[in-house]
Parts: sequence; structure tokens; C-alpha cells
Amino acid sequence: MTPYVILLLSLSFCGTTFGESRGENCKTSNLASGTCKLIPDCPALIWKIKNKFQYARCGFEGTNEVVCCPNDTTEKKEDRVNQSSTICSTESTQNKGNQARISQQKCREYADSYRLDYNEPETCLIGKEELRTRTINALPREFPHMALIGSGNASYILWLFSGSLISDQYVLTTAFNFKSALYSEPKYVLLGELDTTSERDGAKPERFGILTLIPYPGYRRPPLYNDIALIKLDKKVEFSPYIRPACLPTVFDEPEAKEMLLGWNHSDEGRIVEVLLRLKKKVVEKFSQEECNENYRQTVEEGNLPEGIRNQTQMCFGVRTNSKEVCISNAGSLLLIPHKDLHCMQTIIGITSLGLICNDVDSPEVYTRVYPYIDWIESIVWGIQ
Repeated sequence: MTPYVILLLSLSFCGTTFGESRGENCKTSNLASGTCKLIPDCPALIWKIKNKFQYARCGFEGTNEVVCCPNDTTEKKEDRVNQSSTICSTESTQNKGNQARISQQKCREYADSYRLDYNEPETCLIGKEELRTRTINALPREFPHMALIGSGNASYILWLFSGSLISDQYVLTTAFNFKSALYSEPKYVLLGELDTTSERDGAKPERFGILTLIPYPGYRRPPLYNDIALIKLDKKVEFSPYIRPACLPTVFDEPEAKEMLLGWNHSDEGRIVEVLLRLKKKVVEKFSQEECNENYRQTVEEGNLPEGIRNQTQMCFGVRTNSKEVCISNAGSLLLIPHKDLHCMQTIIGITSLGLICNDVDSPEVYTRVYPYIDWIESIVWGIQ
């Protein structure tokens, strides 16, 4: 089994910025500067809470909620009349008149942007029920949103991490990818690839430069929370059957007991930094929060996960039976479900963030839940505040 670099995680649930303690600096729901305080000590937010407007949370002291109190109290006046303010809900946030949020509208737009060749339906209809417990190769055009992220220079690029195209210029990935002593800052994204060692794999890869790296504002370590990020490409993508965005989730929902993991298998050359080779898929099984905390007990005790696994923003999946298959988990690998309404579209529900040893029995990996970050993603990708 291949050693798996420990990775990290992040949060923005219903306007939340967990991870700070009372007295620390924070960012409000409008990304203004604030200070973490108990609710009674922040009159500026009491009206928001009563009226169910979005507000930023820092965490809890016992059962007492700590909120991000704006340093500029004019924020409450601006938001009180702002009709587009987000209301906390376990369901998809809707604009006025129950109109679908922008990520849902774009998902449908991307689905309609290029008509697939339905003479080959198997390229998008293989689901987790056919995978069983095996790890198998992804098919050409099956996951046209999958991205490789690389470091190096134009003549020699190390493809080290995964991500997903979610618009015509943005890739969703993990923030850990940007900050490591093992490799230089990412500079390239490869879309439309299937096998990095072959030119006869039925793929049509296209390389892009990176214009901007955008980690979630609350990402810092330790503690090991808040590991999600966006990459802005140096040019817009022209969609095709080989390159097309995936969809974002519309509700905060618990995944099923088994879901599909999509990732690249590692090279097996004994390198310190292992490059990624072939896109593969497998079924992984859900582990409870208690099981996951038990596996990461040392990490918790060391203070790197002071609150343990946060169920609102993290979930755990892994294998429960012995497997000698190749490791396909790496930073930014995706947990996917088929879109319920749109043919051949996939919805990203999780991103690989924390891991110990890949394919180790009863040793689950931790995934960032994507849904809690939708507000932040939409604000960057489509400029929705």
C-alpha cells in the first residue's frame, strides 16, 4: 500500500466560519472584518439571528454559540434592506420568487451546452452499482470535469493533485494543494485527460495555466480544518464531450452507505513525490463520525483536530475489506453521485482532504462536504453575493 500524505479541511455552513475562538479576528458573512463574541455581546447580530438572516459563526464555548461580530456596525443596516441576503436552511438557498440558485442554473446550462453522442451510452451510465468493490478504469468522456493539477515548468510538469472543473474558468480542489514543502506552487491544470502515460487512451487533453489560487478565507493550519479552494484558469474553457463542468450539490444531505470515488492512481517508483497516472473509479463505504474519530484519535489528541471530525462539514469513507488494488485517493479526489435530473451529469458531494494509509481496511479518509461552501463558491465563480 502506498503511504498517503495527510491532508486537511474547511467550512462555510449557512454563513459559518468555524475554527476561531472568542476574541479572535474573523470575517463576517459580508467578508468584512469582525471579532468573535458570544451572541449577547454582539447586539449588531441579534436582529439577524431572530430574522434568520445569514451570519458568520466562529464556533461554540460549551453550548454557547460564538459569532463573528462586525467591527463596523453599519453592516446590520445594509443587510436589513438587502433582499438577496441568504436565509439559513438545510435545503438549497433560493433567490426571490423561488428561482433556482446560480449554481443550479449553470449546471443545467452546462448539461445543454454540448449534445453527447448517445451511440455510446455506456460512457456515462456506469454507476456505483456496477462497480461493486472493484477499482476500474474510467472510460473516455465519462468524467469530463476531472482535472489534474501540476507543478514544475512547461517542459516538465509533475501532475500531483486532482480537482474538478465547475465552470468555464474555475476548478474546485483542496487548499492543501497550495501549501506544501514537498513541491512548488501549482502552475498548471490539465483537463480532458485519462491516462498521463498514453496518447492512445481516447482522451483529448488540454493544458491551462493558473491565473489565481483562491483558498477558502478561513483556511489555516493547525487546526486541520477548512481545506477547500478554487483555481481560476488563465483562459476560459471551450466545452466538448471531453471537457465539461460537473454540478454542485443543491441540498445538505447525508450520502448513501456507498458512494463513488473518482481519482488517479499513483506511480509506483518509490518517489518521495508520486505522480498521478490513470483515472480510476471505485466504490467506498461510509464510516460513522465515531468510527472516524477513533481512527484520527492521535490527530485529535495532538490538537490538530481539536473538535474531532465535524459532521456538518466533513464525512468519512473508506474500505472495510482487504484490497490489494492500486491507490486512487489523493488530494482533491472526488466523491460523486449521478445528477438526479440531468443526463450524464455528475454532482460533487465531497473532496478528499484527510487520509492515513490508502486502501487500509477500516481506516477511512475524511472528505470535505461541498454543500456548506456553496455561498462562497458562487460569490467567487459567478460573483453572487
